[in-house]
This record gives sequence, structure tokens and C-alpha cells, in this order.
Amino acid sequence: VGTRGDGYEKGLRAAVTAVSLDKTGGAFGVMTSDMTKPNYGFVRKDAGFALIFVTDENDCSHDGSVEELRNTCGNNICEYLNSSAISEGDTPLIAPEVFAEELRQNLADTKGIEVDDLSEDSLLIASIHGTWQRFAEP
Repeated sequence: VGTRGDGYEKGLRAAVTAVSLDKTGGAFGVMTSDMTKPNYGFVRKDAGFALIFVTDENDCSHDGSVEELRNTCGNNICEYLNSSAISEGDTPLIAPEVFAEELRQNLADTKGIEVDDLSEDSLLIASIHGTWQRFAEP
């Protein structure tokens, strides 16, 4: 919390990882779930799922090729990687649409169901965020 921490905002990656079967061990209420996993109980089998991001920066989740300097300058690097200076196909930043699919798949895996059986009515994902616009020019 605050504005002086690590400048590499990766909330999308964190959310997708948090609901993965590896972290949850399965949904609460599923007999075969592994209750020793760190996020066990975070997802319930028959419950809806809501996720709300509150951030002041664009997401900087990337493919691993960005050398993170562990300082507050990370947001400048992320802004550059999200600018028109880098073509969309060449940026190491991962598109939000990719995370949306991964999130749906991880939730389905955790609940022990097929992704097509995951009801859109049972998902709410929203954000309160700064301006995001690919290739935004000043």
C-alpha cells in the first residue's frame, strides 16, 4: 500500500495465480481438495467469485523477460513497454484478455468443473484504476 514500493504492478498475474489449483488445492466443499495449500478455502465450489482491483497504475505483468530493478522506476519501464514505441506484438507485457482466460481456467480447475460449465453470471471482475489505453499518446 502506498506509492513508494516496487514499481512493477502485477495484480493480474497475482490474481490468476491466487486461484490456481496449485495454490488453492481445490475448492472448499470438494472432498478431494488439498487443505494444506496456502489458498485453500479462498474459492468455494458452489459460490460466485468477485474480484475487484484498486490501483493507480497500469498492470505490468510480463512474460518474464523484463529485468525488474526492484525500485520505484518500474512504472516508467512499464509505461514505455505499453507505449507506441513498442509494437503490440513485441511487448513483453501480457494482454488482459490472456489473463481473463487464465483466470476462468484456473477457477474452473479449482472448482473441478469444465471451463464451459463456469457460469458468466457467477463471475464479477471489476477495477478502479488509472487511465489505461494501449498506445496512448500525450
